[in-house]
Amino acid sequence: MRTSLTLLIIAAFALPATALAKGPDYALLSGPGINGSIRIDGDGENGMDTPLGALATYGGFATQVFGHHPNDPTTPVRPAGKLGPRYRVVYSVPAPNGRWSIAADLYPFAIPRAVTYMKPGQPFYTMHTHGGWYVARPGLRRTLEDAGLPGASRSGGSTHTWRWLGIGAGALAVLAAAVLLLRRRPQSTPAPAS
Repeated sequence: MRTSLTLLIIAAFALPATALAKGPDYALLSGPGINGSIRIDGDGENGMDTPLGALATYGGFATQVFGHHPNDPTTPVRPAGKLGPRYRVVYSVPAPNGRWSIAADLYPFAIPRAVTYMKPGQPFYTMHTHGGWYVARPGLRRTLEDAGLPGASRSGGSTHTWRWLGIGAGALAVLAAAVLLLRRRPQSTPAPAS
């Protein structure tokens, strides 16, 4: 009986903190190629219907803030591969007595997939962030580019760049073939003078 009462009291104190734990209502993105910051608005808690919702979903916000055990997709170890440029996103989370800011690093051009990192232990409400590295879901880079992140020039190899390289290589191949055909063409010899 005493154990049940203790658990009930602990649950009663934990419930208000959990009930208050809402998602962000905007975020500020900064980093290379961005003058100042880009504000991303929307509902960061209920799916991908808004730009902020897509950012939070693809970037692993809920997982990095609250943790999901035992199938936690975050890791304390940086994923293998090249990270590329680092961007900073600061999520603004409304609270009854003000706002909480939770920061994460974004690597949208990491190879083979975009990754995010949130420092563990950032305070919010009466809790602290779970944190860790998170391999982002497909769509993070597109979401950030739609919000105004400079795209192809930062990736070191966007589809657009590869398309132009392919066109250039094709044009060079046609030119080389034409030169070879002209060189192999039999030379006409002048008719003997009579």
